Amino acid sequence: RTLGRGASGFVQLSRRKLDKFEVVTKYILKSKIYKENMVEDERYGNIPLEISILCKLDHPNIIKVLEVCKL
Repeated sequence: RTLGRGASGFVQLSRRKLDKFEVVTKYILKSKIYKENMVEDERYGNIPLEISILCKLDHPNIIKVLEVCKL
């Protein structure tokens, strides 16, 4: 189920097949990201700045990144 849409992608409520855990999946369309907003990450290579920042955050009121998939 789609929860929201933005300028560069959309967010859906999902359920992981592995353990039936409910998660939020954020899809970011690389074609919509400006080149200036891409950064080189040591783990994932060239990714949007937003993903890089979310991966580094550790706060109880901000969702945690479980996985990053690049297609």
